[in-house]
Amino acid sequence: MQLEQRFSLPAAPDQAWAAFRDVPLLVACLPGATLTGSEADGAWPLRFDVKLGPIAAGFVGSGRASFDDAARAGRFDGSAADARTQSRVKGAASFRVEAQEEGSVVVVGIDYTLTGSLAQFSRVGIVRELANALTAQFAARLAKRDVFV
Repeated sequence: MQLEQRFSLPAAPDQAWAAFRDVPLLVACLPGATLTGSEADGAWPLRFDVKLGPIAAGFVGSGRASFDDAARAGRFDGSAADARTQSRVKGAASFRVEAQEEGSVVVVGIDYTLTGSLAQFSRVGIVRELANALTAQFAARLAKRDVFV
């Protein structure tokens, strides 16, 4: 499934781009996400807790970030599994920072595959609603960080 989200940040594009190169900062701003260790060989160990419909899951896995400084664009590829529901997710989030009249706009594209029992509840409407809520909360948390003051 593919989704696209956009949000504004109260910062110049170069300043916003610097924040997007900081993986621990981004994870700290994403509701339900936590780093479970330090980067090792380019991989970031992480956990993502989510509730989709009546089922809650705690996905444990890892991801790798790549960056194109000239384009102010990047990508995060990852995979994780939830032992309780026997569900797995594999996906990628691409992002780019663009200039706008006041600050920056961030465009995020998400492409993922969900398998296992949680996939039964991943109807497009529910997933889109969850993505909208997570993006709004992420953007609000990131905008409040002192990196933009």
